Amino acid sequence: MVRQMPWRLLRRTFERMLQEQKQNLRRPLQPSPSLMTPEQCAEFLGIKINTLYVMKSQGRIPYRKVGHLLRFDFDEIVEWTKDKEK
Repeated sequence: MVRQMPWRLLRRTFERMLQEQKQNLRRPLQPSPSLMTPEQCAEFLGIKINTLYVMKSQGRIPYRKVGHLLRFDFDEIVEWTKDKEK
């Protein structure tokens, strides 16, 4: 025999879930400290931003897409520069 959940309990559970979801949506998104914008990455590398975009399109530099945004992981860029020094 399958026991059914009482409607009151189901409703309270659902309302609590909605409340938690609303609270989560109110929290501002914190950018990852290790992800750089193209401008930040170009400045860090000491190159022009156009050069960075060319390197990205040629697959010469590691990058990530965050949704539709282009980002560069700081740790990956540091490792990439170390590999280039060898």
